[in-house]
Amino acid sequence: MSETAHALEAALNLDGGAVAREPGGAVHLVGSECRDCHARVFPPTPVCPSCMSENMAPLDLSRRGTLYSWSVVHAAPRGWKRRGPG
Repeated sequence: MSETAHALEAALNLDGGAVAREPGGAVHLVGSECRDCHARVFPPTPVCPSCMSENMAPLDLSRRGTLYSWSVVHAAPRGWKRRGPG
């Protein structure tokens, strides 16, 4: 896997199938689409937040987009369990 793929996976810290790897090592995001109401969500979920259907399908998201905002959390919420070394 490329350094970029490792960096993205570490930065997103997502579980499950939210990040997919392509044969060349590139990565892209995967969401879910409801087969009943066609709502799209990220990260993928087994239940549609719009209609509560469990009829969800994986959805490869676009490789292009616009980042409108971001934030950095410097204090963990109460009860947070540290993962990893240190």
